[in-house]
Amino acid sequence: PRPPERPARERTRALGRLRDTAGLGCAAVSLAQDDDDDDAELFRPPPVTARSQVRFVWGVALAAALFGVLQLVLSSALVTDAAPLGIVSFELAATQAAAEAMLASWDDYQRGQAAYGLTFDYAFLLFYGLFLWAAGRRLATRLADAGRAGASALLGRLAGLGWVAALLDAGENAILGVLVAQAEVPRPAWPRAAALAASTKFALVAVLLIAYAVVWWRLRGRLQS
Repeated sequence: PRPPERPARERTRALGRLRDTAGLGCAAVSLAQDDDDDDAELFRPPPVTARSQVRFVWGVALAAALFGVLQLVLSSALVTDAAPLGIVSFELAATQAAAEAMLASWDDYQRGQAAYGLTFDYAFLLFYGLFLWAAGRRLATRLADAGRAGASALLGRLAGLGWVAALLDAGENAILGVLVAQAEVPRPAWPRAAALAASTKFALVAVLLIAYAVVWWRLRGRLQS
């Protein structure tokens, strides 16, 4: 006859093996979770700090300034009696007669320079739009830290006007690019639309820069007092 204690031993061993297997499974799951946490930590972007925000603002400001200097160099070749401000005069021509007079005053080389300037202006408008938005958001954060929640919210919304100015600039460039390529003004509405977009763009940029300067000056004075 089979001893009665042997089944009890087998059950004990089976339970032991089951516990060992479960322990190994838990350890594997724990190691997998640790690996996932390590991977998540590796690919997690660094935290946004005040210093990184300031560096970003200065970085895009520098890029915008470089493209702005390039625009000035290209525009200097477009200065004529009909276009005393170069490409800016063409942007603000507003009438068919004025735009045609400027185009007629440019030779093939100058029209080529105008086409180059309008092309590079897309990079310029990208960086100055980004600068106006980022600078406004940074100043809005500083206002919030100073306890000016209402002013912070208002300035944060106004910062979006930088992108509106950039979009107006892009539309204006598209119109002027067609006029330069054709060397003529087919319809009076074209220079009028370009002038409206340009004047609105300049107004928005001026308003934002003045607002930012005022806010920065007041925050600076508050920190020094």
